[in-house]
Amino acid sequence: MYFIFLGTDNPDCFELRRDTKIRHSAYLDAATGLVSVLMSGPTMDSEGREAGSVMILDAPDRESVAAFFETEPYHLAGLYGATEVLIWNWKRGNPYL
Repeated sequence: MYFIFLGTDNPDCFELRRDTKIRHSAYLDAATGLVSVLMSGPTMDSEGREAGSVMILDAPDRESVAAFFETEPYHLAGLYGATEVLIWNWKRGNPYL
């Protein structure tokens, strides 16, 4: 099952994002359990600064996604002001079909 994670950073958290980025990237790269990170990248604000996150995940259920984010470094650091997890029916461009 595929999921989209959308995270929006709290205001004025550019330094927090920068200081946590290496741990965040390592966490996503090491995901080998129930959740696989298929694609990820930052959203940008109007000035070209990173302001949030988008991830495409493969997981058996929403509970597995929630457990994955309990220990995700950006989440632990309090970077996100808002998050959303959507079930996604990935059709066009899906190399796994």
